[in-house]
Amino acid sequence: MNVRRNPVAAVVVTALASVVTVLMAAVGAANYASYRANGWGALRRDLITEADQLAVGLALPVWNIDRAEIDRVLAAEEADRSVFAVRLEAAAKSHARVRDGAWRLVATTSPFPTEGLLEEERDVTFSGEKVGSFKIYATPRFLHDDLRRIFRTIVASIAAVDVLLVLFLYLLLRLAVLKPLTDIERFATAVSSDEGGPPAATISLSKGAARELTSLRSSIEAMVGLLERRYEAALASEREYRDIIDFSPIGIVRARPDAPKCSTTTADARRP
Repeated sequence: MNVRRNPVAAVVVTALASVVTVLMAAVGAANYASYRANGWGALRRDLITEADQLAVGLALPVWNIDRAEIDRVLAAEEADRSVFAVRLEAAAKSHARVRDGAWRLVATTSPFPTEGLLEEERDVTFSGEKVGSFKIYATPRFLHDDLRRIFRTIVASIAAVDVLLVLFLYLLLRLAVLKPLTDIERFATAVSSDEGGPPAATISLSKGAARELTSLRSSIEAMVGLLERRYEAALASEREYRDIIDFSPIGIVRARPDAPKCSTTTADARRP
């Protein structure tokens, strides 16, 4: 019986855990995709806003060729951690700042890689006249960090729910299904090996289980006894009526209204 019971429990637990895992994975994937799309959209909008503000802030310093003020305006971009670099071309000179290893926006004269960065380009104008142009770059580094953290959270949540579900189902099946089946199996084995009297298996059962199984045994035995008595009564009745036919001194005829012929069923009629 254990061979049958354990696979059933395993199938139930596996099926329910699989359904829950699939549903949570679908919800998690939808949330992840939504957060990713919203994150990229927000990063792009922030970069556009930053570029527009920077174009306004650089107009007067570039017009006056105030390089110290230009550097201060560019250095202020360090406050936005998503800004990776900015390069300004104005008054025949290039002003560039890029993030270093400590994530500070420092001045540089060397080219820097822009692959994988978001880019916005603006003209710097003063009184409707173009006085320079710049490019500002944003990095998705922090968005990727957030996405990885969300992914790990989703996976950890699914794993935690699966573990709790398996433990809960195991305890539920053990208390509500497996233990009663084990008690019935042990009780049935003891009953089949005992010759009358209360089976020894009830000693190892709880009081409630022993009382219920003993009552069930009594009910089954009473039902079996009733069926046996009714069966014996039916056999006796059959023998009685068969004897009446077999030993009747006169002929007995059985006829049907819709049949033209009659059949003789006495013992004499059957003798040659």
